[in-house]
Amino acid sequence: MNRRLKRILTSILMIFAVIGVVLTTLFCIFIYNPLEGSCDAIGTLVPRSVSFFVTKRDLGDELLALPNQREFKEIGESKAVKSFLNSQFFLSADQRFAIQENLDRLEQINNELPVDIFGDVFGSELGIAGTPLGAEVTKWDVIFYTRVGWKIRPMIDLCTHPQILKRARLDPALSLGDEDGGAFKRVSYVQSGKAMSFFFGRVKDVLVVSNKKELMREVLALGFEGSGTSLYYDREYEDPVEALAESKESPEGVASPVGLHVNLAEVKRLYGVDQKLEEGQVGTGTKIAADMLGLQTMSRFVGVFHPQTPLTLEGRIDLDVSKAGNNRRILTTDGLPVSEIRDRLGAILPKDTFFFMFVRCGVRDLFQLIMTNFSGADRQLINDSLKKIPELDNLNDFLAKTSSHFTDEVAAIFSRRDISQLTGAQRFNPKPAMTLMLQTLDSTALLDYLKILERDEFAIAGVTKSDLAGVSVTRGRSKIDGADMAYAIFDDRFIISTSPDFLDQIILVAKGQLSGLMEDEGFDTAMNSVGDKATLLFYLNGGKGLDWLVDYSDKIANDANFMSPDDWIKFRGEVRRELQQSSGLRGPELERALDRRAQEKQGDIERIDIPKMKQTIAEISDWSRLVDSITGVISFQGESAVSKMILQLNTEKPE
Repeated sequence: MNRRLKRILTSILMIFAVIGVVLTTLFCIFIYNPLEGSCDAIGTLVPRSVSFFVTKRDLGDELLALPNQREFKEIGESKAVKSFLNSQFFLSADQRFAIQENLDRLEQINNELPVDIFGDVFGSELGIAGTPLGAEVTKWDVIFYTRVGWKIRPMIDLCTHPQILKRARLDPALSLGDEDGGAFKRVSYVQSGKAMSFFFGRVKDVLVVSNKKELMREVLALGFEGSGTSLYYDREYEDPVEALAESKESPEGVASPVGLHVNLAEVKRLYGVDQKLEEGQVGTGTKIAADMLGLQTMSRFVGVFHPQTPLTLEGRIDLDVSKAGNNRRILTTDGLPVSEIRDRLGAILPKDTFFFMFVRCGVRDLFQLIMTNFSGADRQLINDSLKKIPELDNLNDFLAKTSSHFTDEVAAIFSRRDISQLTGAQRFNPKPAMTLMLQTLDSTALLDYLKILERDEFAIAGVTKSDLAGVSVTRGRSKIDGADMAYAIFDDRFIISTSPDFLDQIILVAKGQLSGLMEDEGFDTAMNSVGDKATLLFYLNGGKGLDWLVDYSDKIANDANFMSPDDWIKFRGEVRRELQQSSGLRGPELERALDRRAQEKQGDIERIDIPKMKQTIAEISDWSRLVDSITGVISFQGESAVSKMILQLNTEKPE
């Protein structure tokens, strides 16, 4: 090769090299810099103003593997899942959101693109943060984060480049524009005739999408101006997965956990929970349960959700014990071994039990808690009854002497009532039967004390005695609400129930004449999975609980469609204005027309609205049976509480 040709080739190569360097430099400056690095943690981009933050790693690989997992196949073939897929709830949601159509389209796009949507977009890490501003999720302030692969980053920048957008053919219902001088993008679209928008931007390898412009500004400020004010650097923040030592690593072949961080104090403030509890805007049972759980003291939850079988949620709840008041001793009581609680309750509770809660606390404190939630009339009735008993001075004396007979272990059990044995009024409002179980210190001393109360029929009228399997059972009628009552003492337990039949079942289970919860495989699995110790433990049988919900559907449907006098006044006012504007009616004719419309409205409620809601409840009950049981424990430990919840799914196959 002669020298002249060499010089020409060398010049051409140098020109291409210079052009390559220039183009690369321009690409890095104006489009995408492959050396920009990555964010240390998604949490550094989460504003402290949010109420919750959820993280998940390796989502893409697990989504692709999910249909092939044995547990998924079993669940997919269950009666409950098939019922859900055929339910009106799912069919209407599928019709509204085109779920299957969008999934098919996503799969088609994934096959056509040179990138893997699951692997490159959702693969390594996903996060969701936000604030719940109401019951509807669509009204929440939300931020989505996903750590994207190197193929996606330049595609985002190229697709949103002004010169490319000018030449792009977008859907007429879709528009894309700059916000804050191009710092992030706005996507506007029309859905069901309503204009909607969301915003997105990129911070290094993290794609951020939000429904609020202000949140995007906060995120970008954290990403480009420093993360010192992010949730990640809040002194109270902990990485959920790292906070729980046993959850740092998932076993091979098991899906990685989902991390949760919830500002409970802020969520309660948004929904006015503490205010409603303080002002008595909730039912007595709800107030007592909230006090026992220390709901008002809960400030933060850090935990992980394990998406495996059984599904497990475990975490730590931070408590503001300064707000505990008289409940401080309940919240700081050490727990008992779960195995011990299982053996005690499982050996005597019938299979008809659909919910029970065990709590270790001072019975005196518990009685005081219950009494403070009684109405003034009920308290007066108790005080009047106490005046007839010389051995008791007042209500405080009664609480002190009664609680002195028991240890610090209490169980509340709920069971479904037999609808066929209820009266018409009871059948319309079939509240679950409630049974209290307390451990006695001295059964003989307690029997003597009960004789004093029975002598003057302090709380129960029409007292009768009977014998069942060698156990003496006392029956009567509550003086407070007239409900049937029964109680018995055996095996150092005092048991009192609003269902005499259920108390009989407890005795027969304890005597080995009837099968109980201990023979339920699901109950045994839940107890063995839920943890080591518990100050409070609860168990909910999904199927039996839903049976009671169906029993209660008449009451729920009627209450939901009940129109108060104020509602009727508002309704008549609206109809009055409508009739005056449309027909010009006045005087008696207008009033007669109003009466006809009110009668039509009442008829629609009785013939259409109530039956429709009852049908909805029945449908929800069918597909909700996917949940076989929910079991949870809370173990209070000083200023915090360790919690764990087990959710077992129903994998029963169709016949």
